[in-house]
Amino acid sequence: MGRNKGDPARSKARPSSSSFAASLLQSPVATAVGFGGYVGSSRVDTGPSGDGELLMDVDGEASLHLKRLSKKDSTTKLKALTALTTLFKERSSAELSALLPSWVFEYKRLVQDCSRQVRESSHIAMCALVNSVGRGIAPHLRSLMGPWWVAQFDPSREVSEAAKSSFQMAFSGQKKRLEALIYCGNEIFIYLDDNLKLTPQTISDKTTPIEESIEKHERVVSCSLLALAAIIDILVGSLKTGPAATSLIDAEVATKTTVMVTEAATNLCWNHKYMREYMRSKSSRIRSAVYQALRAYIQHIPKVFKVADMESVSPQILGAFAEKDAACHQPMWDMILLFAQGFPDSWDASTMKKVVFLRFFSYLRHSCYGSELLSYPSLLPLLSLIPPKSIAPSQSFLLDFFSNFWRGRPASKLGSTYWLAFLNAIRECFIWAVKNAKRFAEADRSDILEFQIALIDGVLLKLLWYDYIGSSASQATQLTVSTTLTSSEDGVSVEFKQTASTKAAERSSAEGKSLSSSTVTNEDYFRDICACIVDAIESLSGGESGLLDTFWTEFQSNCLSIVQDSGRRWLSDRDKDTRISRIADFFVMLGSKSLKSGSRDRWVVPTAVRPFISRAFPIIKSAGDPESVRLLAKLTSVYGPTIFLRLTVTPTEGLKAKPDEEENPEHSKLLLKYFKEDIVPWYLDADDELSGPKAELILAFIQSPSFEEQWDFVIAHITEGLHEMHSEADLKAVGVLAVLLEKVRETGMTSGKERLGNQRKDVTPVWWKSNRIDHAALRVASSCFLSKPASFRLVRSVLGGISSGDLVPDCVVDKAAMRGERSPNLTQNVTTIVSDGAAREIFQILLKRILSVSALAEANWVKHSPSLFIDKQDIGELPEDQQLTKELLELAATAIDIISECILCLPSLDRDSTVVGKLVAALFCLRWGSPRLEDRPVEEEDFDSDLESEEDVASEDGSILIEEAEALSVRRDVDDALEAGVDERSIELEQGWKLLMGSVRNVQNKLSPSFCNSFSALTRFRVRQILIQCLRNAVFDETFDSVPHISVKVATWTKEILTFTCENADEASELLDSLLSPSDDWPLWVEVPTSLKIKAESNQPSCRLPGILLEDQKARHGRFVSFVDMLSKTLSPREVFLGPSIPFTHEKQDEPSMPGVTDSSSQPCRTWLVVELLCTWQWPGGSVLNSHSVLAFLCSLSRSNRQSSDSFLLWNVIETLFMGASQAASHDSSADFRPGFSPLENDKKSMEEPFLRALLKLLRSLLEMEDGWSKADTRKLFRELVTNHDSVNFVSSVCDIRILPSILSVLMPALRKKTGIIEDTDGGVEEEWQLLLKNAVCEWLLLAKATAPLVAHDDLSIDSGIKWIPVAVACFPVNSAGGAAAMAAALALQVSPEEKALLLQLLQKQFSREAIAAVAGAAALRRSTPEQEASYKKKRQIVELTLAKLVAAATAYGWFSFGVDEWEFILSRLRSWMEDAVVDAEDFTENISSVVEKESERAELGTDQVVEELESIVKEKDGVSIELSSAAVAVFSLLRGMEQLEGAESSEALAHLQTANWKNLEVRALEDVLRLLLAIGLAESIAANSRAAADKTRSVIASWRKLQGQLWDNAAEVALSASNQAREAAIRAVDLWGIGKGAISALYALLFSPQPTMSLQWVAYNFLTSGHVLEMAITCGVMSSPEGESKADEEVGDVSQEALTAVVAQIRPELTSILNTIPSVILFQPLTSSLRVRYLLGWSLYLTRLSSLPSSSSTRERLVQYVQDSDTSATLLDFLFQHIPLEQNVGSSGSRRKSTGISTKTSIATAATRAAATGSVAFAVEGLWPVQKESIVTLAGAVYGLMLLVLPACVRIWFTGLRDKALASAIEAFTTTHCSPQLLFDEFAKVQESAARAQEAGIDEEEFTIRANRGLREVTAVYKKEEAGMDIVIRMPACYPLRAVGVECTRRMGIDETLLRKWILSMAAFLRNQNGAVSEAIQMWKRNVDREFEGVEPCPICYSIIHTSNHSLPRLACKTCSNKFHSACLYKWFSTSHQSTCPLCKTPF
Repeated sequence: MGRNKGDPARSKARPSSSSFAASLLQSPVATAVGFGGYVGSSRVDTGPSGDGELLMDVDGEASLHLKRLSKKDSTTKLKALTALTTLFKERSSAELSALLPSWVFEYKRLVQDCSRQVRESSHIAMCALVNSVGRGIAPHLRSLMGPWWVAQFDPSREVSEAAKSSFQMAFSGQKKRLEALIYCGNEIFIYLDDNLKLTPQTISDKTTPIEESIEKHERVVSCSLLALAAIIDILVGSLKTGPAATSLIDAEVATKTTVMVTEAATNLCWNHKYMREYMRSKSSRIRSAVYQALRAYIQHIPKVFKVADMESVSPQILGAFAEKDAACHQPMWDMILLFAQGFPDSWDASTMKKVVFLRFFSYLRHSCYGSELLSYPSLLPLLSLIPPKSIAPSQSFLLDFFSNFWRGRPASKLGSTYWLAFLNAIRECFIWAVKNAKRFAEADRSDILEFQIALIDGVLLKLLWYDYIGSSASQATQLTVSTTLTSSEDGVSVEFKQTASTKAAERSSAEGKSLSSSTVTNEDYFRDICACIVDAIESLSGGESGLLDTFWTEFQSNCLSIVQDSGRRWLSDRDKDTRISRIADFFVMLGSKSLKSGSRDRWVVPTAVRPFISRAFPIIKSAGDPESVRLLAKLTSVYGPTIFLRLTVTPTEGLKAKPDEEENPEHSKLLLKYFKEDIVPWYLDADDELSGPKAELILAFIQSPSFEEQWDFVIAHITEGLHEMHSEADLKAVGVLAVLLEKVRETGMTSGKERLGNQRKDVTPVWWKSNRIDHAALRVASSCFLSKPASFRLVRSVLGGISSGDLVPDCVVDKAAMRGERSPNLTQNVTTIVSDGAAREIFQILLKRILSVSALAEANWVKHSPSLFIDKQDIGELPEDQQLTKELLELAATAIDIISECILCLPSLDRDSTVVGKLVAALFCLRWGSPRLEDRPVEEEDFDSDLESEEDVASEDGSILIEEAEALSVRRDVDDALEAGVDERSIELEQGWKLLMGSVRNVQNKLSPSFCNSFSALTRFRVRQILIQCLRNAVFDETFDSVPHISVKVATWTKEILTFTCENADEASELLDSLLSPSDDWPLWVEVPTSLKIKAESNQPSCRLPGILLEDQKARHGRFVSFVDMLSKTLSPREVFLGPSIPFTHEKQDEPSMPGVTDSSSQPCRTWLVVELLCTWQWPGGSVLNSHSVLAFLCSLSRSNRQSSDSFLLWNVIETLFMGASQAASHDSSADFRPGFSPLENDKKSMEEPFLRALLKLLRSLLEMEDGWSKADTRKLFRELVTNHDSVNFVSSVCDIRILPSILSVLMPALRKKTGIIEDTDGGVEEEWQLLLKNAVCEWLLLAKATAPLVAHDDLSIDSGIKWIPVAVACFPVNSAGGAAAMAAALALQVSPEEKALLLQLLQKQFSREAIAAVAGAAALRRSTPEQEASYKKKRQIVELTLAKLVAAATAYGWFSFGVDEWEFILSRLRSWMEDAVVDAEDFTENISSVVEKESERAELGTDQVVEELESIVKEKDGVSIELSSAAVAVFSLLRGMEQLEGAESSEALAHLQTANWKNLEVRALEDVLRLLLAIGLAESIAANSRAAADKTRSVIASWRKLQGQLWDNAAEVALSASNQAREAAIRAVDLWGIGKGAISALYALLFSPQPTMSLQWVAYNFLTSGHVLEMAITCGVMSSPEGESKADEEVGDVSQEALTAVVAQIRPELTSILNTIPSVILFQPLTSSLRVRYLLGWSLYLTRLSSLPSSSSTRERLVQYVQDSDTSATLLDFLFQHIPLEQNVGSSGSRRKSTGISTKTSIATAATRAAATGSVAFAVEGLWPVQKESIVTLAGAVYGLMLLVLPACVRIWFTGLRDKALASAIEAFTTTHCSPQLLFDEFAKVQESAARAQEAGIDEEEFTIRANRGLREVTAVYKKEEAGMDIVIRMPACYPLRAVGVECTRRMGIDETLLRKWILSMAAFLRNQNGAVSEAIQMWKRNVDREFEGVEPCPICYSIIHTSNHSLPRLACKTCSNKFHSACLYKWFSTSHQSTCPLCKTPF
């Protein structure tokens, strides 16, 4: 609660406004107060006799509240009033009677309070009071009524409503309220008089601010004046005239009251001098109120205005037009109109013209100051009230009135409502003035007619018409203005300084008027003025004769001068005159309105139109412009041809006919003769610019009923000049005819009779057709001048063509129809002007024009397309060996433009002609094959957004042309051609192509599906057949180098054909069948069945094995397969492979399709197409592996109903692939045995059999599905397609024995699963299935066991028994993960003991006596030729491979039954296999090394030769040896994993294994695996060192290595378990080998490989960060010896630029290339790119090395120095926060992630905290693979946490340099929440450890102590030295280490201020630059201070003894001044100052 503005400050003696303090107030001094609480003229705050007297009988609570009302604070008053309101409601009338005197006194003060809330609350309290006391208020009514009545007119609506409510509560009825007013009438007038005497100085005390006093005075005076007007209206007006009031009171009382009120009001008015002072008030509120008060006086007490005072009163009231506030204009007009009506003699005042009229005209000029809608209707009543004698001369006054009124017309922005109101007012005033001219003429003693003519001439002609027509006469002619209007009054100039439009617009914007009118445009402006003129003429035309003669004479003269001037302007500047069109609009409107009134033929035509035509036509005929000719056409159309009648007779003959002269036959003959002899020849002589308007004139004549027969006459005259189109002279006649026909279509092509019948305008009547037009159109279309504008317009017009937007909107491509929905039919029946036969011939000619360009195209498929459109007998009509020219392109473009404009007439010609279908097909073909459009590269946004990889993208709108891109492309080509000096012909061709492209674009925008579907089914079929052949030709066209590109385009074109030409599913299926029909090169792997219907017997495709395929045949087949694959993506796989399951007619699109449920035998099923794609496997731009259509679609079919067409297609594909694989396997019966797909590997790229490859991929994809394909489906497949109970060997006839191992390796893991839900829950069925499986496996095991041992087989053909061993092995699947996981997985499978026993027996047979004897015999016979030796070696490798797979299966499933013999056999073979694998890998590496070394020795060896040699080495690499190596590693992994099985250590088999010397073999085998890994890494590292083609050579090795994925996965799994000693031994062995750059380079090659293997990357990182390997992984050598570490403390800081270069050189180059990646390269990579992964891994290595080094290590300091000087840390941090999600993702990093899931955010925070705590990111690197966004984000968070730990200063410098405050805030929040707590915990722990170590070392605590306070995040260092000492407090920020720590000295002793400041700055510098712990920085600072006490001089540059970064001492001394500097500081000084002088003495250093 505060004091009001202006209140003096409270003193201590003045109590507050609280209720308790109020009770302490003493009774004030008694003062005699007059009426209303005033003493004299001053208001006082006390009561009439003191509060003590007033409140003597009042209880304490009420007295307290009443006293609070005298306070100035509004809040106090409101609280008191609220309390009093409650009290008034609760107390009785008797109790409240004592309060009334005090309340009445306070109420009279409160109603004038400045606070609106106080005034409102006062009336609310009064309402409660009167409701309680009732009649008890009567004694106080007289003193209360004045303020009570005035309060009801408060400007605040809430206050006035509250006052009225209280008044009505006191006086419930109207009679009571009237009696109360009569009773208190005198008191009310006394109160009003007192209020009107107040001034702003006297209305409040002196302490009130003047602003509040002025506002209060304004409110009180305005309320009083309004109350005065109301009391007069009620007590005088109502009692005099109101019968209702007189019925309420007695007549005598009414009379007395009227007399009393009249007398009181008169005295009040006289006392205040007719309110003159208030009329000049600055307050608009007061002025509005005084206008209402004077209005009441004028209306009810007119006698108050004395005759003697009228001379001063009249200008005061009538001069109120100076009022500029629009809010005051309503009462102002009421006052003025009543005064003018009641006191007509008041206009005779002497100052009337100088004051009143001057203000009135200024009021008009200023648009009535914003009250147009209010003031305009009042102007005419005011004019009628002004006596004519008072304005003499009247003519001058009226002209001044209209002139000023016109100047003040409203602005156009105010809208049509204001403008129409203005025109209506000026029209009414003008007509009234003309019709009442008699009263004005008599007063002026002038002639009435002359007065009227003067007004018409001055207003209608020179004001309205000249402004409408825009004639110069409006500026030259000035209206006669009274000379009395040259002065100004009140500083208001007569001249219009500010335009009315500006002021009106500002006023409209300020007031916010919401009128329902729009902005007045120029057209609206002139149309409304024209209507105003016409209405005025119509109103005045029926009066006296000759009234408008002068007007028409002047009007015609003015119009003729305009016509002449327009003709001259046209001839000189070709400039159109808009005034002509306004004249035409005037005549049209005049004719329209006069026709309705029946006066057109009576006076308009003879008086206005015909005289004008007779004088204007000769002028227009000789030198007319288009607008003038068009004026004649409009007049002829409106008034008829008879307006030319005067021109057909001689001047002496005259026109004496009657108004019905048009019916006169003689006149008709004259007009017809004039038309033929004058009008038509003049029309044919027209130039191009006048032909259009003249054609309109001709049509205006012909549309008259008497001129209809003249159409043939006109056409004959035009076509007479049209011969054979051999010269351009014929183009003139063509142009004339074209314009005429265009005008025919624009005017609706109706005659006069037809217009009477209201015939439709869009139908061409037969009446207009003519053979002459047909012949002319055919000659023009076939001429070489078709591209000329005249020819184009003629052909377009005769075919019914329209310009864009004329009659029918363009048919754009309907996007809804593109989605299969039917769009609204936009076509119309457009009838051609020519006959249908002629129209077809014209379109045939246009078609040939288009095909003539297609025949010259560059693309073969476009070049050969004309043969598809032209009949064989007409093919010779196309030009042969014609050269492409610009003219030919222009003719084709013109033909396309004509078709585009006339496309709507094609459906009407589709009855018995083939040209329509060919034409539509040609339009599609031309758009697709335009030579400048077909090669446009497919942009990224053109690809289907549903596809992710580049190879699988399909363009949804690949053929849609982009206008801007093409225009820029053509323009760029032309510019390049000009710069390159290309000849002019080439440039012309480019321009021609640009023109053609524009035409193609236009026509494509008008072809919509709804339009194409309007053709007949036969036409659509023809279109499809032509376009299908075009598409097939385009697919096979070899001129396209990019096969994926053309596949995308053709697929998109196919979708267009389906959308545009197919209405149902049958048509779509027929289209696809034709498109995919067989050819010579398609398909290759299957035969297309005769029927493609589901469940048809001939639906099953038959497989075929093509022979040797030529490269051309492969290429053509690959092109078509690429197209089919893209087609399935563009449409949908279901539509391509199965076809629509329901008819897709556009009307039924709302019915959803039910995939998988439809079981219709007639539905298409293209099994052969699916099989063809699967067998092709790889094609240009895609393959089965990365395809998103075929495999995904087949897998989705497995979810469908088993009886549906979907399921049928899937099983049909599987069965076909089975048969194809078996057929391929049995095709070559002489082939040697070769094991199929290894059960140890899931994917084998080297597989050559297409059917088997496709089958295995499909089965794996189905089995990997989480839903859909079930275990029951797998069993069904095994039962029906793999096994056969009736067969001897349990193998189905469908499945060949050669493919059986591969099939079983895929199916067995699913068949042997113990868990899972199957459909049939019957236990008997399950047992039957298990028995079937066991019998089949046991049978195959017995067959394998029956054959000889593997080593005894020399014959490896399929006929030998060895074929059953792979089958038996495949029945025991081994998990590809290897190790313990594979062993556990084998135990989890359901394998019977009988099967395991037979498997063990099969293994035992391999080392039986028979096998040993076979081996011995083979060794004795090994004496043969090298060829035989190689063959034998290959066979032995196959045997060993089969044996290795058998060993793996037996180990996984039967190891627990092994004895010593079994283990010895396995270990011996394993040792041999591993040695062979290592030897093979190292030989491969040496071969690679020899090639690279040869390159360095022989400079002539090119890049391609090096790559070719490496590729040959890779190709020569035997696949069997690779498989054997993989199997060997897998067996070793299984043996190591066996030991990890639960309970294995206690098994007897494991003891037998140890007996077989397993431990020794394990060590050697592990070493072999490590050597294997390092060898392959070394091979890639050597290839990367290629001089010329490092990237290519490295990719060759990486690609080959990636093919053996499972080998390296198993090897990696084994290597990770190797100890550090084993790893270091392997690395040393590789280094001793001497090949390449060593083992570290090999590991880096695996880590940063361009085609990485995930397992090898993790192994490489794990090796590089383990033990001593980490030391060698970062640097090339030892940077400082261990003995030199102590010395490093003194010298490590002397790092010059050369030393820094040495540091960089010692860091391994593989790492520096990653760390120094350019920011612009790394920051704009995709978030999951391989470069980003390598970048993170490289920094993880570097930071891990830093974390492993002690803080005092010189190596660490140099590595940190490298990071600081190279500024690579900033790039890293920018990189990290592109991945780390923040709470506020705003900032400059546009590629930062915008949203991340909650789980990902949690993992990031956990990773950052864990890395900061452990100093390692290995946990995040291990989870990096497979690389995904989430795993990279987690690693980024871990790297950030590690960087905060090891490089806090670098992070701090980067953070303080961020300009993006939002980003910095988000980073700070992330660090504070997730990283800083752990870092602060570690820092305080290190401080405590440092203190503990110092205590253990016996350091004196009194000299230096460190204390930590974790709660306050403070570290206190106390330093004492002899008598000196200080306490330094280090405050850690919450976001540590992002912000610098605070350093403060809390106590010092014996240290001066300067030295203390230097030491504090030194401490801050150490803490700021220290990339280590805070405790270490404090110790460094202590050493610095100790050195200073020892007398060591600090460095003059950094003012520190020990360098803050490298901790060196100042050793470099100046020879002149002997000052010593830090080497780093001196180097920085030299580099920044660009000088080599001493910083102090400035001598050369």
